[in-house]
Amino acid sequence: MRTTVRTAILLIAAVALIAVSGCGGGSDQDSAASAASSASESSADVAAKDSTFFAMLDIAGVTVTDKPRFIAAAVTLCEAMSSGTSYTDASSAIDVGLDETGNAKVASAGIAAYCPDQQVKMATG
Repeated sequence: MRTTVRTAILLIAAVALIAVSGCGGGSDQDSAASAASSASESSADVAAKDSTFFAMLDIAGVTVTDKPRFIAAAVTLCEAMSSGTSYTDASSAIDVGLDETGNAKVASAGIAAYCPDQQVKMATG
């Protein structure tokens, strides 16, 4: 079952990334939430990533209740994975008030938007 969920999420992430690539925009509140972890990026880059993240969650049917909390969870996931934590361990730490499937969708969208270089870890666990 877990492999099926992971495969479905990988497919959702891939489709969503293609669908929203090149999208920009986002509110100042969204951008401010992720600016602390990406101070070296331009505000336009941060806003584009935030916009991609929320568009992917929308496509996946996830209701976002607290944008800064969702961004923080995704950025923390990316930082953990970039530091060597496995996808399984990093994604299991996601807690934005959703069930396991919802949290997995947040993890998938977060990786696609904020750290696409870590996507390979989704397939390997």
